[in-house]
Amino acid sequence: MHERIINVDFKTKNRNKFKNYMKNIGIALIVIGLIMTLVTGFNFVTREKVVDIGSVEITSRKNNPVQWSPIIGGVLLVTGIIVMVANKNKN
Repeated sequence: MHERIINVDFKTKNRNKFKNYMKNIGIALIVIGLIMTLVTGFNFVTREKVVDIGSVEITSRKNNPVQWSPIIGGVLLVTGIIVMVANKNKN
C-alpha cells in the first residue's frame, strides 16, 4: 500500500514538472514571437581584405542583413498562447 502512495506522489511531481516546463516554453514562445513581430531583422558587419600588398592593407566593410517575415513572429506568438492555454486546461 505504501508503494502506491509513493508511486502516485512521483507521478504528481512529474506532472507538475511537466506543467512548469510547458509554461516556460509557452512564455518563451510568446516573448520570441513578440520580438520577431516587432523587429523584422538586423544587420551585422564583416570585414574583408581587398588588397594586401606589403605594408598596405585595404579592407572593406560588408553589411549582412538577416531578415524574416513578421508572420513567423505571429505564428510563434499564437503557438505560445496555445501552449499556455492547453497547459492550464490539463489537470
